[in-house]
Amino acid sequence: MNDYTQKLYSAQEVTEHADAVPDLQAALAWAQDYLTHSHPDLGRPGAVCPYVRGALDSGTLWFGQVHTDEPAEEAVAAGVSAFREPFRAVAPRDRTPGPQKALVLTFPNLPDEQAGALLGGVARR
Repeated sequence: MNDYTQKLYSAQEVTEHADAVPDLQAALAWAQDYLTHSHPDLGRPGAVCPYVRGALDSGTLWFGQVHTDEPAEEAVAAGVSAFREPFRAVAPRDRTPGPQKALVLTFPNLPDEQAGALLGGVARR
Protein backbone atom coordinates (compact mmCIF):
# COMPACT_ATOMS: atom_id res chain seq x y z
CA MET A 1 0.00 0.00 0.00
CA ASN A 2 1.28 3.45 -0.87
CA ASP A 3 0.54 6.39 1.40
CA TYR A 4 0.84 9.62 -0.48
CA THR A 5 -0.37 11.76 2.43
CA GLN A 6 1.26 15.09 1.80
CA LYS A 7 1.83 16.24 5.37
CA LEU A 8 4.41 18.99 5.46
CA TYR A 9 6.34 19.55 8.67
CA SER A 10 8.19 22.72 9.61
CA ALA A 11 11.58 22.36 11.27
CA GLN A 12 9.92 23.30 14.55
CA GLU A 13 7.31 20.55 14.15
CA VAL A 14 10.01 18.02 13.34
CA THR A 15 11.81 18.97 16.54
CA GLU A 16 8.62 18.85 18.60
CA HIS A 17 7.64 15.42 17.23
CA ALA A 18 11.12 13.92 16.85
CA ASP A 19 10.12 10.57 18.37
CA ALA A 20 7.25 10.17 15.91
CA VAL A 21 9.26 11.16 12.83
CA PRO A 22 12.85 10.00 13.41
CA ASP A 23 13.67 10.06 9.69
CA LEU A 24 12.63 13.71 9.49
CA GLN A 25 14.65 14.48 12.61
CA ALA A 26 17.69 12.94 10.89
CA ALA A 27 17.00 15.04 7.76
CA LEU A 28 16.73 18.20 9.85
CA ALA A 29 20.00 17.41 11.61
CA TRP A 30 21.64 16.82 8.21
CA ALA A 31 20.36 20.17 6.95
CA GLN A 32 21.59 21.97 10.07
CA ASP A 33 24.92 20.17 10.43
CA TYR A 34 25.92 19.60 6.82
CA LEU A 35 24.10 21.85 4.38
CA THR A 36 24.68 25.04 6.37
CA HIS A 37 28.45 24.55 6.65
CA SER A 38 31.35 24.67 4.23
CA HIS A 39 32.88 21.51 2.83
CA PRO A 40 36.45 21.17 1.54
CA ASP A 41 35.38 19.19 -1.55
CA LEU A 42 32.89 21.86 -2.64
CA GLY A 43 35.42 23.91 -4.58
CA ARG A 44 34.11 27.26 -3.36
CA PRO A 45 33.77 29.04 -0.03
CA GLY A 46 30.54 29.08 1.89
CA ALA A 47 27.83 26.65 2.87
CA VAL A 48 27.09 23.50 0.90
CA CYS A 49 23.69 25.05 0.20
CA PRO A 50 23.73 28.80 0.76
CA TYR A 51 19.93 28.98 1.01
CA VAL A 52 19.29 26.49 3.80
CA ARG A 53 20.36 28.73 6.71
CA GLY A 54 17.96 31.45 5.55
CA ALA A 55 15.15 28.95 5.07
CA LEU A 56 15.76 27.49 8.53
CA ASP A 57 15.87 30.94 10.10
CA SER A 58 12.71 32.11 8.33
CA GLY A 59 10.75 28.90 8.88
CA THR A 60 10.51 28.08 5.19
CA LEU A 61 12.36 24.76 5.17
CA TRP A 62 9.73 22.02 4.97
CA PHE A 63 9.96 18.27 5.45
CA GLY A 64 7.80 15.39 4.26
CA GLN A 65 7.75 11.62 4.09
CA VAL A 66 7.06 9.54 1.00
CA HIS A 67 5.72 6.15 2.10
CA THR A 68 5.75 3.50 -0.58
CA ASP A 69 5.85 -0.26 -0.34
CA GLU A 70 6.68 -0.49 -4.03
CA PRO A 71 10.39 -0.03 -4.70
CA ALA A 72 9.69 1.08 -8.26
CA GLU A 73 10.55 4.37 -9.94
CA GLU A 74 6.91 5.07 -10.86
CA ALA A 75 5.74 4.67 -7.25
CA VAL A 76 8.54 6.88 -5.92
CA ALA A 77 7.86 9.52 -8.59
CA ALA A 78 4.14 9.52 -7.72
CA GLY A 79 5.00 9.99 -4.05
CA VAL A 80 7.26 12.93 -4.83
CA SER A 81 4.70 14.49 -7.20
CA ALA A 82 2.05 14.31 -4.51
CA PHE A 83 3.96 17.03 -2.62
CA ARG A 84 3.96 19.52 -5.52
CA GLU A 85 0.70 21.34 -4.73
CA PRO A 86 0.96 21.28 -0.91
CA PHE A 87 4.47 22.72 -1.21
CA ARG A 88 3.31 25.44 -3.60
CA ALA A 89 0.58 26.37 -1.10
CA VAL A 90 2.92 27.17 1.80
CA ALA A 91 4.51 30.60 2.17
CA PRO A 92 6.19 32.24 0.49
CA ARG A 93 4.08 31.78 -2.61
CA ASP A 94 5.70 34.41 -4.80
CA ARG A 95 9.16 34.71 -6.27
CA THR A 96 10.06 38.05 -4.77
CA PRO A 97 13.48 38.56 -3.21
CA GLY A 98 13.72 37.40 0.36
CA PRO A 99 13.51 34.11 2.18
CA GLN A 100 13.03 31.20 -0.13
CA LYS A 101 11.51 27.85 0.70
CA ALA A 102 12.76 24.34 0.23
CA LEU A 103 11.40 20.84 0.69
CA VAL A 104 13.32 17.85 2.04
CA LEU A 105 11.65 14.50 1.51
CA THR A 106 12.50 11.23 3.20
CA PHE A 107 11.65 7.73 2.00
CA PRO A 108 11.45 5.63 5.17
CA ASN A 109 10.16 2.48 3.46
CA LEU A 110 12.61 2.50 0.55
CA PRO A 111 15.23 -0.27 0.78
CA ASP A 112 18.68 1.27 1.26
CA GLU A 113 20.23 -0.91 -1.45
CA GLN A 114 17.73 0.39 -4.05
CA ALA A 115 17.45 4.02 -2.94
CA GLY A 116 20.29 5.44 -5.03
CA ALA A 117 19.09 4.02 -8.33
CA LEU A 118 15.42 4.80 -7.70
CA LEU A 119 15.96 8.36 -6.52
CA GLY A 120 18.49 9.00 -9.27
CA GLY A 121 15.93 7.91 -11.86
CA VAL A 122 13.27 10.17 -10.35
CA ALA A 123 15.70 13.10 -10.22
CA ARG A 124 16.57 12.69 -13.91
CA ARG A 125 12.89 13.06 -14.78
